[in-house]
Amino acid sequence: MSIMKTLYHPNIIQFHQVTDKVETMYVVMEYARGGELQHQICHQGHIKEEEEAQTMFGQILLAM
Repeated sequence: MSIMKTLYHPNIIQFHQVTDKVETMYVVMEYARGGELQHQICHQGHIKEEEEAQTMFGQILLAM
């Protein structure tokens, strides 16, 4: 968790804090306006436009 807090990149969601309660852990992260990539793909079944897929892939590569 401490390493995640030090990461800063425009293509990586910013991690802010974690609060651990008795039975639940709360993770506070930057709001992702577009939602999760996995949800978009599962909901639509695919990415609609090749250009959009290329952009997303490029952003993933930059983040890595």
